[in-house]
Amino acid sequence: MTREDRLTPEELAAIRERADRASDGPWEDRGEWLYDADDLIICEFEQHQEHNAEFIAHAREDIPRLLDEIERLQRVIEALDDEGMFRLGYVEWDEIWQGVRERLKECDAE
Repeated sequence: MTREDRLTPEELAAIRERADRASDGPWEDRGEWLYDADDLIICEFEQHQEHNAEFIAHAREDIPRLLDEIERLQRVIEALDDEGMFRLGYVEWDEIWQGVRERLKECDAE
């Protein structure tokens, strides 16, 4: 995963907002699914229709992005030894320092 593929704080905030605005779970399939002429699935929501629809509409993109981020963070955790020190090779350290340098350039530009 490249730095550009990582979730930004803004993307995480948008996903969190969609999740927070949707109805509380757990959700269940009560067999009330309808199909229109184009075979699109339409569901009747009892409340929070607009927010639930937005949550569902973004789920196909949000969930894979979140899973990618979880896997990336798990690799970071696995790279730590028992004392919390990174066991990384040159390539991984180079990527970390490249990210630091990019962030410093962004801060200088601000």
